[in-house]
Amino acid sequence: MAKDWHRGPTAPLAALSFDLHQELSDEHGGEKRWGYRRVSTVQVSIDASGRGKLVPGIDWIDRATNSQ
Repeated sequence: MAKDWHRGPTAPLAALSFDLHQELSDEHGGEKRWGYRRVSTVQVSIDASGRGKLVPGIDWIDRATNSQ
């Protein structure tokens, strides 16, 4: 579930649902009871050369190229 991956007429419903999941988790101990947790995600694209670009704020991505 992602808050900002929706467009068009369903975007407000998706944002509301995202927030409601967090509220319900907070209210009912969702982390302990259901393992609910918020995580950060990132979408990465690689160009035809196989080289990626630096993604700001995502320091765990290994940008090393694999030379063959």
